[in-house]
Amino acid sequence: MKHEGAELIPEIAKIQHHKRRIEQFLESQTGFSEKLQKMRKLPRILEEKILVVDDEPVIVDMLVAILEDEDIVDSASNGEKALKKLSDKNYSAIISDVNMPFMDGIEFYKKAVEKYPYIKNRFLFFTASFDSEVLDFFRQNKIKYLPKPSSITDIKKALFEIISR
Repeated sequence: MKHEGAELIPEIAKIQHHKRRIEQFLESQTGFSEKLQKMRKLPRILEEKILVVDDEPVIVDMLVAILEDEDIVDSASNGEKALKKLSDKNYSAIISDVNMPFMDGIEFYKKAVEKYPYIKNRFLFFTASFDSEVLDFFRQNKIKYLPKPSSITDIKKALFEIISR
């Protein structure tokens, strides 16, 4: 299907997202580990790409470890480097910190959305910065965010919601 043309990509994405929903359901149930393993062995028909943007290597490594089984994960240490990566690849989701050197997460978001408007709803901010200005920005732009630290379940759930749009 994926070789037939770009018009099928949205339908392929729906199939992939449905498969992921089934896996999440099986994860939440007891006694279904065998079924879950069989589901995970099914080939992916669409590779999702996630970009993690954070200047703390420990956070990047943790997010990559959490997400590498789900999708292809790239990383950048600041908004400036992340913006360059956006010009080379299409990302289904972008997880970004707010406070970073060279270009912070908010400036990165603004420049990325200006250049690539279709990614506006693909951002998830994972941050410890929650001053009123940052929170107002998140609310005004309807941007999803999670506090550092957050549970693996919450991170995966928020990311899945973004990818499933």
